[in-house]
Amino acid sequence: MLKSYLTVALRSLRRHPGYAAINVFGLSVGLACCLLIFLYVRNELAVNTAFDEVERIYRIDSEWREASMGIPVTTLAPVGETLVREYPEIVDQVRLYLMSNTIRVGDDSYRKDVMMADTSVFRLTGMPLLFGDPDEVLRKPRSVVITEQLAEDLFGVADARGRTILFETWSRGEQVYTVTGIRKTLPYNSITYFNADKVNYDLIITPYPYGDFFQEAGWTGWNSRFILQFVKLAPGVAVEAVQAKLDGFIETYAPEDFHGNLSIHLNPLRALYLSDNNGLGWRVVKILAAVAALLLLIAAINFMNLSTARSLSRAREIGMRKTLGANKAQLLSQFLGESVLICTLAALFGVLIAWSWQDLLFQFAGKNQVLAQPWDGVTLAVVLGVTLVTGVGAGLYPAFVLAAFRPVKALKGSLRLSTTALRLRQGLVVAQFGVAIVLLVGVVTIVRQLSFIMQKDLGFDKENVLVINSVPRQFDAAGLDRMKTVKQRLERVPGVVSASLSWRTAAEGGDSRAFLEPGSSPETALSAPAAIVDDAFLQAFGLTLREGRFFSSERPANSAGIVLNESAVRAFGWQDGIEGKHLVIWNTARPSLDTDPPPARPVLGVVADYHFESLHQPIRPLALLSVETEQIYRVLSLRLSTTDLQETMARVKTAWRDVLPASPFEYIFLDDQVDLAYRTEQQVRGIVGLAAALAILIACLGMLGLASISVIQRTKEVGIRKVLGATVANIVLLLSRDFARPVVVAIVIALPLAYFALNRWLDDFAYHIEISWPIFLMAGLAALLIALLTVSFHAISAATADPVETLRYE
Repeated sequence: MLKSYLTVALRSLRRHPGYAAINVFGLSVGLACCLLIFLYVRNELAVNTAFDEVERIYRIDSEWREASMGIPVTTLAPVGETLVREYPEIVDQVRLYLMSNTIRVGDDSYRKDVMMADTSVFRLTGMPLLFGDPDEVLRKPRSVVITEQLAEDLFGVADARGRTILFETWSRGEQVYTVTGIRKTLPYNSITYFNADKVNYDLIITPYPYGDFFQEAGWTGWNSRFILQFVKLAPGVAVEAVQAKLDGFIETYAPEDFHGNLSIHLNPLRALYLSDNNGLGWRVVKILAAVAALLLLIAAINFMNLSTARSLSRAREIGMRKTLGANKAQLLSQFLGESVLICTLAALFGVLIAWSWQDLLFQFAGKNQVLAQPWDGVTLAVVLGVTLVTGVGAGLYPAFVLAAFRPVKALKGSLRLSTTALRLRQGLVVAQFGVAIVLLVGVVTIVRQLSFIMQKDLGFDKENVLVINSVPRQFDAAGLDRMKTVKQRLERVPGVVSASLSWRTAAEGGDSRAFLEPGSSPETALSAPAAIVDDAFLQAFGLTLREGRFFSSERPANSAGIVLNESAVRAFGWQDGIEGKHLVIWNTARPSLDTDPPPARPVLGVVADYHFESLHQPIRPLALLSVETEQIYRVLSLRLSTTDLQETMARVKTAWRDVLPASPFEYIFLDDQVDLAYRTEQQVRGIVGLAAALAILIACLGMLGLASISVIQRTKEVGIRKVLGATVANIVLLLSRDFARPVVVAIVIALPLAYFALNRWLDDFAYHIEISWPIFLMAGLAALLIALLTVSFHAISAATADPVETLRYE
């Protein structure tokens, strides 16, 4: 019986190759896209899940109940150890500091991402080591654990234990670190992602004696506030129970100046990757999952429509089968089998498409590292499940329609689809084109918003600014003097307009500090980013000074002052200007700079507001501090002339190597750095754009198939109309009208839905475009035009056929 069903199914496909090709191609494209997005989403959801007992690991987060007030804190350094000591529900903890560092092996220098960690990092996480004892590799000072890939790159061997690496530290010059362990190189979604920065840290080092900040007081004292900390709960302990006990933790254990509004809470490690950055990762995953489901739905609708429409051409076959004794169950089995066969063929092609395109997709999405078993049993089970569900689900209705034909009418050839069946078919066409229109409008809106972002005046000039991010960091007077010499040398390079040494660029802002007026309580402080800049920062980034003066090398006393942006002035309520105003910076980034009480600093000037964060956020208060006083810096930014940019770049690189031969020359252009802030939106734009194109393609394939079947079924009608005087235009209009109606209905339904969804998406931006109805209508008309062009080929062919031949049909 099964062999007979298979023979009939294959014979049916060979007899109608066009129908089979449309169905198989449409389904295979839909399944391939669904599978690729599944692989992407699965790998995103897997980030941080490879930890041992990951459900018990939590990051400690601290925050002020009033977000804009109080002393800025990442996590107070002693919190983790205090929790382990005082709370039996918490059994382990680890402190981390994440940074980038210049390292040197022999004559070669590299800029690498480095994790500073307690010895407990391997015990708590279960991070696998190829060589070395997890409890001992970070026990001794100046120890480093590297990945097997880095060991091969630096030393040419996998087991590089005992080899040495020179680290350029902040205040102790170059320090020799010894490799004590080698860990596995893990996939991008591995346990190495401790935060939302999506960086795979190749080196893990001990905190001592890296620099002054990481001495005993900096790594364990309450004054160190830039340490990431994770804790591990005891088995069976509910995080809610622990959190309830932490409400009074600060008041019990922390110094008095932290009491009041400051609180700590536990954030599950498993959710960090997707929940950080205001849950942007989760939103992207949901969007992609919805796109995958919609594409698969459109492909399944295609199959249902074509199968139902083609059912009339099989009427005599069904009538003959019923006359010869076939019952309804047998016919259902036959037609469902054909449906599953087509889906199986489509799945095979879909898997091949997905396999060949997966690397391109992940590179496009910025996932260039190894994936975590993308084609394992789970993936294959999903392919099988989707194939069966699609085959049975999409084929069920056509199978019931075919099996329900009455044999007498079927043999006479007088069958017609019921009104319900016709309406359902038109409803499916509406759904197909509705989804396609929503996606089309979505990609147009995303493109317009990204264009708005790229063209918006950010308050600074992002063009032709070269940002060197491999600056050697020695945070003392000698290190600052060395970098001022480097800066002066680069300023003399032909084509360099100006140069600025700073902690971050104008597109990044700075680390938060607490600013308050003299005599005020720390709890009333304004928490704001502090940009550490030099006197050339204004010119290099094209900022505007609104009031007062800026830092100047000609007036060294100014370096102790503060420059604010307009938002900060408004936040302090200084309507009469900044004349005579002073501010206290409470608990600065460097513990050695703190005094009790901190000195008041004069407010020198006011710069015009500029977007130092992405357009997702409104402009916040910002303070600018002098690098002369703070003595910390990370980047050297060069404004270049537009003439002969490549030659200028070559000269800059040569000058850099002349003055800093041991430091790598790594850079990025400022406009590229700004674009990176919207990389996720650009990825979504590309994926939604591709999905919209595929949705329209699949819908048009279905429309093409339906038009072909409709023209065949109405061959005699067209012949009679031509004999009675109908013109080609009349016939084309008649045949096209039936297909235009559902598309128009789809436009009417889809546009309000798209408007609502895109308004929600644009709400994520503090600055965004206004949705324009003409764009929506143009997208709808484009969908209608594409549909009519698809149908017109068959309509014109039928309208121009010889009526004598058409009346002889059958």
